[in-house]
Amino acid sequence: MSTVAEKHRKVQVWLEDIFAGSSVPQYEINQKTVDFLYDLMVMNERRDRETKLVIDDLNQKGAEYHQEAVRLADIFHSMGLSTTKLSKSGSTSLTTLANVALTLELKDGSISSYLVGLTELSRESLSTEEARQQEKEITDELSRKTQNALVKSSHFKKFLQALEEKSIDQEPKLKHKFQNEEFLQQKARQYKERLHYSKDQLHLSGVDPSIYHDSLQKKEQELQELKKRIAPLRAKLDTYHQLPADPSLAQVKVEEAKKVLASLESKILKGINLMGP
Repeated sequence: MSTVAEKHRKVQVWLEDIFAGSSVPQYEINQKTVDFLYDLMVMNERRDRETKLVIDDLNQKGAEYHQEAVRLADIFHSMGLSTTKLSKSGSTSLTTLANVALTLELKDGSISSYLVGLTELSRESLSTEEARQQEKEITDELSRKTQNALVKSSHFKKFLQALEEKSIDQEPKLKHKFQNEEFLQQKARQYKERLHYSKDQLHLSGVDPSIYHDSLQKKEQELQELKKRIAPLRAKLDTYHQLPADPSLAQVKVEEAKKVLASLESKILKGINLMGP
């Protein structure tokens, strides 16, 4: 990395070349000033090199065009023609050819150079057309997506508006429903408290838990089960009544069935009594 002193030396030489022997204006020598002048010097030298390259290229092309002009002049001279003696249309055509050569950046005015230049121009034109077509397709696709997005946005806006209107219409109903829900919850709490209080009072009064609703429901279920069990026994007893003549055996079977039936009926009556007040 260059030091401040080295940069200052290079800047000083550059300024002396710029002012070409004239006195260089005084300037403050510090890090910031020297860095600025050094960057300016580097940029200026780079620009000078680029300019020189352009000038050299133009000089070379000028020399080539001059040689081509001399060649064409020799051709015209051999044909007994002169550029000063060309017709107006001939001069116009010659000027057009020259302009085309400049546009195509031809190295000379030969037919082959024109053909190469036109071929290159056609290739670039085709490439440009393909790029333009691709751009058009992309633009059309973006336009289509934009239209779809606008349509969806419009639908969403209408849907949102409908929801807002519905919300306004439903607000009184929701408010009323909320108030009813609060009322019902309050009533449920009151009933729950009263239920607990009633149970406590029943417990303190010594009421038999067997008469509670849950117990009675359970007894009812047991009673229904007993009835279901009795039904086939009754059917079986009826078959015993139809037994053929064997009095002793039939009497034994009947007595057994009567005992079972009497036991079940006793249980049913007991269940019914328990369900009573």
